[in-house]
Amino acid sequence: MRGTLFGDQIEAFEDALQYLGEYDISAATIKFIDEKWRTGLDQFPYQMTFGSRTVIQPVDPELGPVLPNYQLIAAIPRAVDPDERYDVVGVVLYVEDEPRRVEGKDGGRDSLVREIIITDQSCDQPLSISLWNDLTEARYFDRLKNWADSFQVIGFRALKPYTRRGFSMNSSMSTRIIYEPKGERARVLQTG
Repeated sequence: MRGTLFGDQIEAFEDALQYLGEYDISAATIKFIDEKWRTGLDQFPYQMTFGSRTVIQPVDPELGPVLPNYQLIAAIPRAVDPDERYDVVGVVLYVEDEPRRVEGKDGGRDSLVREIIITDQSCDQPLSISLWNDLTEARYFDRLKNWADSFQVIGFRALKPYTRRGFSMNSSMSTRIIYEPKGERARVLQTG
């Protein structure tokens, strides 16, 4: 199926898609292509449109979907490549009630951001996670209401490090929130 990337999407999805790769793609809209925009009359008449909520997961047909590889917070290097992605799981300590509006640089588009603070058994320093734009929507956060009061365990997939104001993590185009994480690291936090 044909897919088209525009503007900032080209760089944002550069590492997520590789030629001849197989992927599980969610939250990508399928749209009809008007005949005047088709490259050939025999072309399939639909295209996939990626947005800020689109999640792309590589799939190995023999191994199945790629599961999160949760890292201990203390194991994530503080001097990191900003293009690295990390999966973390932790106990929710704080969830910002409402998203904040952040003005775009040089008159660019405004963004919404919402903070979550988590911790795990590996360190005394909690980790601040900034979720941007579509991940600030109520449909994600309605499930998180009062989670900080009950110390729920939650996972995050594909967070990027952010070092401009201490050490924190930011969401990326591939970030997923995992409400009921599985695996040994999650089990230790749930029973501890």
